[in-house]
Amino acid sequence: CVVVLSVYLISSHLCLFVVYVVNLFLFFVFCVHICVYFYCWFFFFFFQAEDGIRDAQESRGLGDVYKRQLLYLYGRVLKQMGELVPALTALQQSVSVFACNWSAWKEMVDMCCENEDLVAQLELPRHWMKEFMDAEIAQRLHQNQDALDRFCQLRRKFPNSPQVLAQQAICAYQLRDFDEAHELFDELVKKDPYRLTHMDKYSHILYVKENRGGLSYLAQRAMRTDKFTPETCVVVGNHYALKGYHDKAVTYFRRALKLNRDCLAAWTLMGHEYVELKDTAAAVAAYRRVVDIDPKDYFGWYGLGQTYEILKMPLYSLFYYHKTCELQPKDSRMWCAVANCYESLGQIDEAIRCYRRADQEGDAEGIALTKLAKLHTAHGSRDVAVEYHLRVLSLHEGEDGVKSQEVVCALIFLARVCKEKGEIDQSRAYCQRLMDCSVPEKEDARALLAEMARQEQEMDQSA
Repeated sequence: CVVVLSVYLISSHLCLFVVYVVNLFLFFVFCVHICVYFYCWFFFFFFQAEDGIRDAQESRGLGDVYKRQLLYLYGRVLKQMGELVPALTALQQSVSVFACNWSAWKEMVDMCCENEDLVAQLELPRHWMKEFMDAEIAQRLHQNQDALDRFCQLRRKFPNSPQVLAQQAICAYQLRDFDEAHELFDELVKKDPYRLTHMDKYSHILYVKENRGGLSYLAQRAMRTDKFTPETCVVVGNHYALKGYHDKAVTYFRRALKLNRDCLAAWTLMGHEYVELKDTAAAVAAYRRVVDIDPKDYFGWYGLGQTYEILKMPLYSLFYYHKTCELQPKDSRMWCAVANCYESLGQIDEAIRCYRRADQEGDAEGIALTKLAKLHTAHGSRDVAVEYHLRVLSLHEGEDGVKSQEVVCALIFLARVCKEKGEIDQSRAYCQRLMDCSVPEKEDARALLAEMARQEQEMDQSA
């Protein structure tokens, strides 16, 4: 009887315990359902407010929130599978559901830059995000002036956007307007002092302008903000490169590549440093990595052309320089590089044609004019050479005195031509400009003046 009573009591308590656990579990499930219910309603009204829609009949609801994300992911998967047209369709549907999905826009930018024929197939909603996409595509395709104009328009609409300001500064940098780019980046740093994105571009500008103080301050600020980012490593690498510590610069560029293997700036700059260190094999490998990652990056092709030019292999240089001209047809430096290769190969007519193209594209440094003047002088085209030498003088007209060798060559050539034509006064004017400066050609000018004086004396005696 005692045993039976004990079993009965234990089983009763066990049943009560089981009932208690079951009730507790049901209460927990009930709470979870309540939380999920309020969670769904919260996001429902959240996305309504995000889209600016308050009317329940016009709202896209929570189902489209998932739809736009699934369409975006579906488009990315199709893109990675190589099915570009279906991927583009899925991404367009995603931005049609939610136009502010910048990730989908970025994927379409990448696809359109890889295959420009896809631009004609775009059917996008009328939204201000499309303006960002058009500006991004123009910048990626190196249509820098068009991109700058678009970002200027966007800045008028979004005056407080650091991203628009940064892109505007990058466009100015790519147009080689370093002063304007410097001012824009200064303004960006004042607006966002802890920003590291695009600071590697800012360090390039400071490096080109040889602003040691500004670059040193930028490197210190970047290290204090976050030293474990590729941008910081690139900035510090540029700082050491400007100081001439090429080994340390390579070390920091390698650190940037450990953080991001596809950092194009680090690969390109490391190639430059290897050139400075006379390690051409490593430089070629770095530049090839750049063009493997992004075949539309002209810095890699240009670096390969320069390296092979150092190795005295003009045919290889010519091939890579032609690639840069395809990517940057409006850049006079690329055409000057191609012309220089043709000149070293003895193909003077091709060299003259490329130098003329460089002159048409706005050769601000006057390299093409000087080369054209010399080539036409060497090949007996005196009248054409006179025209180019006069343009060289007009290009350097605002300078005090005679400071460049190009001006000296132009003056002595024009003085001799004017003497041969009988334009004695003009020839004397050119010679007098050479007499006012200390250059080796000063003796030639003195000899010309003496010869003209002797000829005039002979003419007076004969008269």
